[in-house]
Amino acid sequence: MLTSRSSKNCLSLIQALIWSLAFVSAQELPADARVDRANVPDKMAGPALTGFVVASRAGGDLPRRMWITLYSNGMFVGRLLLTSENPRFQFPQLPGGRIRLEVDADGYERASLEFDRDSLLGGCVVLEAGPRRADAAGSLSGVLAKVSVSELKIPSKALVEMDKASRDMQREKWNSAIEHLTNAIALYPDFVEARNNLGVAFLKTGRTAEAEEEFWRALKLSPYSPALRVNLGLLGLRQGLIEAAIDHFYKAVIFDPSSAQFRMLLGDAFAAAKEYALAEEAFRQALQLDPGSVPALRKLGMLYARTKRYDQAISMLSRLLAHTEGREALEINSLIVKLRQELK
Repeated sequence: MLTSRSSKNCLSLIQALIWSLAFVSAQELPADARVDRANVPDKMAGPALTGFVVASRAGGDLPRRMWITLYSNGMFVGRLLLTSENPRFQFPQLPGGRIRLEVDADGYERASLEFDRDSLLGGCVVLEAGPRRADAAGSLSGVLAKVSVSELKIPSKALVEMDKASRDMQREKWNSAIEHLTNAIALYPDFVEARNNLGVAFLKTGRTAEAEEEFWRALKLSPYSPALRVNLGLLGLRQGLIEAAIDHFYKAVIFDPSSAQFRMLLGDAFAAAKEYALAEEAFRQALQLDPGSVPALRKLGMLYARTKRYDQAISMLSRLLAHTEGREALEINSLIVKLRQELK
């Protein structure tokens, strides 16, 4: 779990070099990615914060899934996903100042706890989950409903326009998609997915400024979306705003720490900034999440070659060779031969 980023001491992350800028459309938005727009502190200090969540005294069991979020002086620090089977949590380091912990779960009221770090003895807390909301719908065998409240509010005509736009985007009919997405937003201005897709369509037609505006509007409506952070990060890479791209990709990883792709994107941004040690750590973490990832193997191999660590480059590219064929395999094999010559 990542908790902070400093320029040279970061727990790092992320995936495949998408210099072609494969921006994420609404269909690829993670269904349960929900994290606040973060202003991540540069430094952490103090002991680890550990604890566990217990059921509300108002009655009922622990939620099957719950998020615990840590804030320091009002700033987002980190977030963990807990389950009723394992409600324990640990944040590696506890920042200074005023600490706030929040527990959120579908169908339950938010629970929170605030304290000054200096008042905490032993670094362990017990946090009581909130009670079930009076209006919470029951779940069937623990399966969460797929339709959100916001989706239920979207007018049917707006959904029709969105569907037409999605078909146009699959066929790369960008101008027609823009027309349908604009219609959908006119019918429902808070349509996050439509605004995100409109940003993608604008990019495909060279309207970069309008694309960025739509991504930010969508992010304001849905500050927990890692896909929107990824799109803004890719846009930052295209514009040469490397530090901004790193910030967006870093937050995307915080929002979805299980994504190898997001970790590779962060690694790409670090490599673009010539922060090679951080890029290596990002690619390695991506490979740990997805051991058979061809993009991660390729990125690590090329990074080692670029930094003249030829033995490691040969080892990684040899692993990559086992997963490739045809022209690509010939190119990789040719590179391995050249690297071996460098070692002589």
